[in-house]
Amino acid sequence: MKVTNRDLEKIFDMRERRGFSVMKIAKVLGLSKSTVGWHLIKYGVEKKGAAPEPKVNKLRSYVRKDGVVIRPFSSEESLRAERMSKEGMTDSEIGRQLGRKPNVVTTHLRILARRAARAEAG
Repeated sequence: MKVTNRDLEKIFDMRERRGFSVMKIAKVLGLSKSTVGWHLIKYGVEKKGAAPEPKVNKLRSYVRKDGVVIRPFSSEESLRAERMSKEGMTDSEIGRQLGRKPNVVTTHLRILARRAARAEAG
């Protein structure tokens, strides 16, 4: 199912203004949780009153219920990814250097940019 501009407006309103959880937005709109989550990350939309810094990830890999291995970025990897991006490397090139998929790099760089914007806004 393709997410329309109207769907995006609803997602953003429910998250920013009403403070709905990702799961609740997904249920209301009949979308998957991952689809809603991706669009929130992609456009930097946050819940009303979001904490300035997210919880710190433990740097240990873990396996989700569906069997996917999650390998959090270390601070060194994050710095390298940001530097390579500023140097003009594509997400695919950065991913090859870090041993990660391009979509993971894209998402991580967006999260880092959102954190930087929040810190700057103070």
